[in-house]
Amino acid sequence: MPGGKERAIKRRIKSVNNTRQITRAMKMVSAAKLSRAEGQTRLSAPYFDTLNRLMADLAPHLSEYPHPLSTVPEPTGRSLLILLTAEKGLCGAFNANLIRAARSYIHQQKEQGREVDLITVGRKGWLFFRRRKVEIVRHYPWFSKQATYREVKPIADLARELFFSGRYERVDLIYAHFINVVKNIPTQRQLLPITEESVRPFAEADGGGLKGEVLFEPSGPEMIGTLLPRYYEAVLFRAIQETYTSEHGARMVAMDNATQAAEDMIKTLTLWFNKARQEGITNEILDIVGGAEALRKMGGGA
Repeated sequence: MPGGKERAIKRRIKSVNNTRQITRAMKMVSAAKLSRAEGQTRLSAPYFDTLNRLMADLAPHLSEYPHPLSTVPEPTGRSLLILLTAEKGLCGAFNANLIRAARSYIHQQKEQGREVDLITVGRKGWLFFRRRKVEIVRHYPWFSKQATYREVKPIADLARELFFSGRYERVDLIYAHFINVVKNIPTQRQLLPITEESVRPFAEADGGGLKGEVLFEPSGPEMIGTLLPRYYEAVLFRAIQETYTSEHGARMVAMDNATQAAEDMIKTLTLWFNKARQEGITNEILDIVGGAEALRKMGGGA
């Protein structure tokens, strides 16, 4: 019969093996979701990149054709931050990095004399800042699958209405910029007002705007009035799309690492179990030999 030490090791091996099965299953689920999300993200990239370049070219002319989305409001001493995090954990440092970026943003804004209110999308960010008594204007649960424009629009509408109301002098966004499966970067982006300074860092422009006299067809106000709302909503939609993809990439990597760690632990525990069993067998043999030797001596003495 196995000894107490061997039984404890066997229970531990069984427990770790159960954990490995769970992490392996979670990895497979995240890999499937990541494959779909990454495909949609990459397919939509040309549209958003072209839109960014177009806005970078038009941004220097925004002052000629004022629009509510591009008008810098009077200072109010308040900023609004839209923070995107995941609904669940088990995705490594994904949520922690986004929350750290938000805390850094809040600190910077306070140094500039502004208080920060939040719109949180995703439970992890909401839970963190709720406990720290930061003003949360509205909380939205994260999307169960790839978000659609219809699902993103209420968030964009709320932030736009709050900006137009004059309560906030700027609206910013923190999201996970998707690089590849194993890498994403917490990124801050100014959503409102839309200015040349807020657009150009995210555009892949080569020359820095249109050259010479610019002729608008249709008219400048009509073109700006059509493009700016679409650009504003597209930036938010793209950020949510990239964050969703980054989350599943981070979770797949985290579960793969956890599965590998469980397998390594099982190997180590199996080695310990074999050693413990060998020690038990050796001790039993020694007991038998010792008993036989004692009987021989007793028989010899008789």
